[in-house]
Amino acid sequence: MLAIAAAATVAATLWLARSSDEAADAGPPTAPPLTEEQAQQLAGQLADTDPAVVAPAIAEAVRAEYQASPAPLLPEGGTLIIDLATFTPGTEVGYATVQASAAGPQTGQFLVALVYEDQEWHVLATMPQ
Repeated sequence: MLAIAAAATVAATLWLARSSDEAADAGPPTAPPLTEEQAQQLAGQLADTDPAVVAPAIAEAVRAEYQASPAPLLPEGGTLIIDLATFTPGTEVGYATVQASAAGPQTGQFLVALVYEDQEWHVLATMPQ
């Protein structure tokens, strides 16, 4: 589904593989939960066919790679739904995951790794489920 999945898999793997000892040193999570408004905005940006609309939703760590070969992440007419009930803060401050589903010409279920930067949640990686 999302073209950033391959590019960000390494970053997400590194994030998910960190030891619990490192997480304990990070202190309690301080990033706010993903709100309904933010989830809808992210879903809309990721489903947009204009790469200029998609790029700001992608985390800074992987945005340049997306911009090097921009393309729509979903086929035209596709929609993305982020399931807020699955929002799970990471073991480190500023990271989280959430489930999403694509509908329309292409369907699928995805785990979305998020990073909180610039007072907003951004997509770091997606992994098909």
